[in-house]
Amino acid sequence: MSSKPHQAIHYFFPLVMLGATLPAYAKENLSSWKLPAVQIPKDNLQSTSKIALGKQLVFDMRLSKNESMSCASCHLPAAGGGSLTPRAFGHGGELGRWAPSWNNSGYYTSQFWDGRAASLEEQTGCLAGHMGPITAPGEMATSMDEVVAKLNAIPTYKKQFNNVFGSDVTPEAIAKAIAAFERTLVARKAPFQRLRLGRDREASHDLNRLLDESG
Repeated sequence: MSSKPHQAIHYFFPLVMLGATLPAYAKENLSSWKLPAVQIPKDNLQSTSKIALGKQLVFDMRLSKNESMSCASCHLPAAGGGSLTPRAFGHGGELGRWAPSWNNSGYYTSQFWDGRAASLEEQTGCLAGHMGPITAPGEMATSMDEVVAKLNAIPTYKKQFNNVFGSDVTPEAIAKAIAAFERTLVARKAPFQRLRLGRDREASHDLNRLLDESG
């Protein structure tokens, strides 16, 4: 049996639900609506160089055991920061869950499907006592001792960490750099947002139709 009917249901159901709730606020002026600023922890303030370092790290396959995958291998920018398959794949093969999108993760009060990490820094798996993608056996499957030694042996990385943190590479610094980058990943161009900002030409046909019918 073709999966197209199921795909159609998955595609249109959110739009139907949106249409069902629109009358309650369709008359409100939401043209200036936008997401609030992401809260930045006082012990990990943002800087351009720190964010750039974090971005470099999440795309670097050398952070994995066999240097064949990076954080972005599961959190694909082209897939909205999530994975393209129902379940993610790691060093040990298929994992038990889909990789959640890292977009808007800076707004979360807890991380992972089970909420076991209280911050993006903890979520990285770099900090002692916190298992995460970098150190999880089935995912990137490495150890922080290996990662720190590897990065400190790369002159450019060693220089970058000293410029940003005033020290050589440490697990804490890796966690802070990655978290700083992840806090910049905010979704701002969804069809609903574009429509409410007055960019009707960019908004989806389906969303425009639902808004017109509910108006």
